[in-house]
Amino acid sequence: MYNENQIINNAAKAIQAGHTMLYPSDTIWGIGCDATNNESVNKIIEIKKRAASKGLIVLVDSIQQLLKYVETLSEQAITLIQTYPTAVTIVYQNPKNIATAALAADGSIAIRVCKFHFLNQIIAEANVPLLSTSANMTGEATPAHLYQIDHEIRNAVDYVIEHPNYLQLENNPSRIVRFDANNELVILR
Repeated sequence: MYNENQIINNAAKAIQAGHTMLYPSDTIWGIGCDATNNESVNKIIEIKKRAASKGLIVLVDSIQQLLKYVETLSEQAITLIQTYPTAVTIVYQNPKNIATAALAADGSIAIRVCKFHFLNQIIAEANVPLLSTSANMTGEATPAHLYQIDHEIRNAVDYVIEHPNYLQLENNPSRIVRFDANNELVILR
């Protein structure tokens, strides 16, 4: 028998301790860590065998938490976050309080307000944003089930969430957008 509160508590403690984690997200299986911890972010980049200049995604549990990591948040962005029917990740310029290793080459960061209650409880308890990248090696297919994730990745992370209700995910990555200088929406993915 599993204890969901214990899973949430253990995951939050792992994040706070600077550990890397394999977890179910609101979209796909992710590898993550405290997005404010450069050392942990660099470990994720090594696990993924990913180019350091390629930005990563950060998950927050609410618009209130998002405000801690962006300089400005437009009304258009707030409306999009609140009304978009599926997961939407927005690229922001001039982020603050995020590990520099998580930023794209142009200094931007992609942040999503997560819509998955289970993961939001972990983020809230850890009290830090969660770095998020797909649980696959760069260039390989994204697995839909925990047990399809490459053993190299599973062995490389410090903590794996094995919640029986979230082993299989839909495997649909989020829409990624940004707002241009005229505050017009630009779809990137």
